Amino acid sequence: MIWGNQKYLDIINELETYIRKLQAHIKEQDERIKELESEVAHLKKDSSDSSKPPSSDIINPKVNKTKETKNGTRGKIGGQKGHKKHERLPFSAGEIDNAFTQTLEKCPCCGGELELTNKPPKKVQQIEIAPKPFYVNEYACNVYWCENCQSYHTAPVPPEARSGLFSNALIALVAYMKGRCHVSYSALRDFFEDVLKIKVSRGFLVKQVMKASAAMDEYLRLFEFIKRIRYESEWGANLNFENSIDYLSKEICELEQAITLQNAENIIEEFGDVFMMSLFSFILASEQCNLTNIDIVNRIYLKLKNRYADTLLMDGDVLPGLEEYFYKSNKKKENKAKLANVTINEIIGNDNKKIIFSLSDNIFIEIAVFNHKGNTHICLSTQAGCYIGCLHCATTYTKPRFIRNLTLDELFGILDILVKELALQPEKCILSLSGHGEVLNNYLVIRHFLKEMKSKFQKIYITSVLIRDKCFYLNAMLFDSLYISLHGSSDNEREKIFGKSYKKLLNIDEIIDLINTGNLINKNIVFNYVMCKHNTRKQSIDNIVSIDKKLTREVELRCTKLIKVNDSVALVEASEDSRNKFKKIIEKTCHNIKIRLSVIENDEVSNIACGQLRAQRMI
Repeated sequence: MIWGNQKYLDIINELETYIRKLQAHIKEQDERIKELESEVAHLKKDSSDSSKPPSSDIINPKVNKTKETKNGTRGKIGGQKGHKKHERLPFSAGEIDNAFTQTLEKCPCCGGELELTNKPPKKVQQIEIAPKPFYVNEYACNVYWCENCQSYHTAPVPPEARSGLFSNALIALVAYMKGRCHVSYSALRDFFEDVLKIKVSRGFLVKQVMKASAAMDEYLRLFEFIKRIRYESEWGANLNFENSIDYLSKEICELEQAITLQNAENIIEEFGDVFMMSLFSFILASEQCNLTNIDIVNRIYLKLKNRYADTLLMDGDVLPGLEEYFYKSNKKKENKAKLANVTINEIIGNDNKKIIFSLSDNIFIEIAVFNHKGNTHICLSTQAGCYIGCLHCATTYTKPRFIRNLTLDELFGILDILVKELALQPEKCILSLSGHGEVLNNYLVIRHFLKEMKSKFQKIYITSVLIRDKCFYLNAMLFDSLYISLHGSSDNEREKIFGKSYKKLLNIDEIIDLINTGNLINKNIVFNYVMCKHNTRKQSIDNIVSIDKKLTREVELRCTKLIKVNDSVALVEASEDSRNKFKKIIEKTCHNIKIRLSVIENDEVSNIACGQLRAQRMI
């Protein structure tokens, strides 16, 4: 081959030109292919894998491919063999607005006469849209003229009409369709105009969505703020189920007081506090019990369906877990009934009796019944034990010191047995909640208990050490006299009596403020004062006189004899001379404090105090 030949050179040039044209053509085709692939991909998208509206799925519906079974054969459309049948439950009779009965005059086949049978008719239910699926309320707010202030006054718009043209329910519908159904404002406007026959603008609908959004934002902002307090503040970090119940009970008590006084401003404030503590409780529940808002809503729904079955429960409507919930509820009632199983274990004494009760869980409770100045006193314990730990109390030296609170059924059961066994007449008796246990630590039970007992007994007394965070409970409790366990004339002396628990109690100045400014004005106030040696010194007398000057109302000072319960106790009984001297000086010097000796100054009944008999059984 001769490469220099012109003929071959021309052929090579032609081939090179042709190759360049092919390359350009291929490049052009590649670009076109990419463009077509992009268009095809776009056309294949629907509302499930893109931002396209669901309405486009109707125009370009997906072709449902029949699934193949394990054998490779195509399955039939509809319900599959062996699968559970799912059908919509029919409407109940109470949910049907119009009922029609269809009849036949003659046989549709032969025209013969027909006889009505006893078989139930075949029922077909149909849902129809009302011609006008809404109603319009008009509120005429009258205008008045005041001659005194020379001005016009218009009657206020009711709360349900303050949301504007749309009610709260209609605003919620707009927000649901926009947020959940992703309906455009134009389509939303057309829906109201075409379906509901209500002419509104898109701008108006935007404002309705903003109203709903603002309401949700406020709730979410509050919830997030409370969560921050829970996790970032010292108070929130120390919050648990036990103390959150105390806080919530306090707020409920204050709300009840505001409602009783019919103070609208306080009702709003206290209701907000209850709502706030409810949110805190929800956060604690989600942490410790693995609960969600859905769990709580379902539980409320189940409770309502159980309580108002005739109103809410539809025919055949059984939620998953409903039977299990009823079963658990019944089990709780059975357990509660068992706790109320109380029996008398032992009775000691004649006129003045000490009774030991046995509870269902083999716990001893001590009750005292004695006569004083012509009245029968029933001293009822509110707890199994007590955690306060007063040095002169036998309950302090039992193990365990505190077991549990008594239930409402147990308190009723104990009283019922006492009345029958001892032939007591409650209307002639004084009920005193002054056995072992602190009343305020069992507030929720005691409050309901006193409501039932208030009209049955001549008088009701309660004894308390006044726990600082629980004194507000006193405002909602029904009693005649409050016995405050003072037991010392100064904070230092009281700390010796109460030990470590004293930090949780009101100090003397706080007790004085509670008596002078609290809601105890109609209650008789008594100071319990134990007559040990260091409580009858001159300094102690001076302290009592100082307390008397700060008081603005009369208070009794009930001096109780020291009951020696343990040799290791650093309390020494005051001599009879020092007790009498103490009594005379107080009577002569004090104006608001009226001293009286306690029933337990009498040696005959001194063994009724401080749970000695129960302690002997427990130690």
